[in-house]
Amino acid sequence: MFDGFKMQGYNREFFKRFWFLIKPYWTSEEKWKAYGLLSLITFGIIFQVMVNVQVNRFYKTFYDAIQEMNARVVLLSIFQFSLIVTAYLLVAGYSAYFTGRLTIHWRRWLTQHYLNHWLKKNNFYRMEVLNLSIDNPDQRISEDLDFFPVLTIGLYHGFLSALLNLISFSIILWNLSSNFPIHFLRFEVPGYLFWTAFFYAVIGTVLTIKIGRWLPFLNYMQQQYNANFRFGLVRVREFNEQIALFGGQNTEGKFLEKNFSFIFSNFLKIIKLQLYLNFFRNGYMQIANIIGACAALPLFFAKKIKFGGLTQISSAFGEVISALSFFIVAFFDIANWHAVIYRLTEFEHRMQLADKHESLEHIEIKKDPGQTDLQCKQVMLYLPTREVLLENFNFTIHQGDHVLIMGETGSGKSTLLRFLGGIWPYGRGEIILPQVSMLFLPQRPYFPLGSLKEALAYPGNADESSPKEMKLVLQACDLGVLTERLEEVNYWSKELSLGEQQKLAFARVLLQKPAWVFLDEATSALDSRSESRMYELFKKHLPALTLVSVGHRESLVAWHERRLTLIKGGEAQEGHALVS
Repeated sequence: MFDGFKMQGYNREFFKRFWFLIKPYWTSEEKWKAYGLLSLITFGIIFQVMVNVQVNRFYKTFYDAIQEMNARVVLLSIFQFSLIVTAYLLVAGYSAYFTGRLTIHWRRWLTQHYLNHWLKKNNFYRMEVLNLSIDNPDQRISEDLDFFPVLTIGLYHGFLSALLNLISFSIILWNLSSNFPIHFLRFEVPGYLFWTAFFYAVIGTVLTIKIGRWLPFLNYMQQQYNANFRFGLVRVREFNEQIALFGGQNTEGKFLEKNFSFIFSNFLKIIKLQLYLNFFRNGYMQIANIIGACAALPLFFAKKIKFGGLTQISSAFGEVISALSFFIVAFFDIANWHAVIYRLTEFEHRMQLADKHESLEHIEIKKDPGQTDLQCKQVMLYLPTREVLLENFNFTIHQGDHVLIMGETGSGKSTLLRFLGGIWPYGRGEIILPQVSMLFLPQRPYFPLGSLKEALAYPGNADESSPKEMKLVLQACDLGVLTERLEEVNYWSKELSLGEQQKLAFARVLLQKPAWVFLDEATSALDSRSESRMYELFKKHLPALTLVSVGHRESLVAWHERRLTLIKGGEAQEGHALVS
């Protein structure tokens, strides 16, 4: 179900996925900018650790001076401390700024990469028809691609800081207790302060992993449940009229409540697990604050160190514990990071499968600049269930032809059009296309979010046509009421009736003047007079147009010279098709 999603820890598969995600950006054209920002961030981390070491030394000098009533050293220490803190604030501020810069640059590159791959070769469509669809790709692109660089850089910052603090303060603890070894099984063990901190942190880390081992899985599922719930809400908004007319609001409400119940129950599991982790982590950190001082008390009582030394040891002990406890402190972020990595690599894997599918089906599509006709050779089309729609189909559409494709429901008319458009992946054979402009009009037209002129010019550029041309084609298609709304931004798929949308699609053809047009029941919402009007406009303004229509109405026959009748199940007359 989770495409190899394993929750038993960070195994080889996880690190392969992680490398798969980070490698493209750090070897891309932006790599030097990325490495430059990362170097600045790394310098900031190193400097902050150096400051921590200096502050630790300050504690010894400052409190020893107070114990000795040395006012001069106290004042000098305070002055030095103020300089250190000022430098620290500057470096920490710029480090955060550079972290933000690297994060947004990385996110921008990842977003472009995933969008290009998702849109390439119509993968957003192919993944659906190839049964490779994945839940909520929009959420993975918009949210997971935001979380991944933020969490990765944040964890890098935390890990490197913890590692450097561990090295620096372990040396301090070791040096402070190296002359006071402890004995274990007749062996002398130097540096007891370091070993005390080390074993305390190891025990804490092991217990944290044991308590929270299911948190990454629960976070993964919570992201999926939230995305599913949001998708359901969007569907209600998108199909509000149909739901209202059916009186389906109660059914939709139950469906949304059911989706939210998954969010609710899974979240209860998360916060219950977080409760246990917080109990343990807070207790662990509170004990860590005092255990260092307790470990140093034998040296203090033996008068080997002064009060400043006791404070220094307590501080250094806390830093070592904190460094060794990085996994405990960052466990929630690591759990989210784990889930995000699996969701993104799962998405990328599905897109790669969609890319590879082309070679498995042996569909060959050629565009020949010297070709004027469209030729189908030995074409076989079938459904995802492997039910055959067309078999050994050979057909030629000549330049200037007007061809009507008819047949009973389920005979493969729309599928044949999708195949001619190069987007249907189930089949085999060869199709040779002329190198000319083509436009496909589906039954329900698509209009992008934006102005009316952008909807009219889609997929072209609205600036390539003058407002006068646009107004003329709108008037010709009986849409004169829209001529003063070209600059208006609206949700045109909701603003216009289906009939008006189909007329607007015809206006799009008149504006763009393609050489070939394919209509898939593109007049189904129009009355017979309006339908005749649209075809008459083609005949008048685009006399050289090659027209291929799919439809059921007998009234369409008058506008086409050739008719291709498909028979369900692949059976047909005259080689699987009847041409008259």
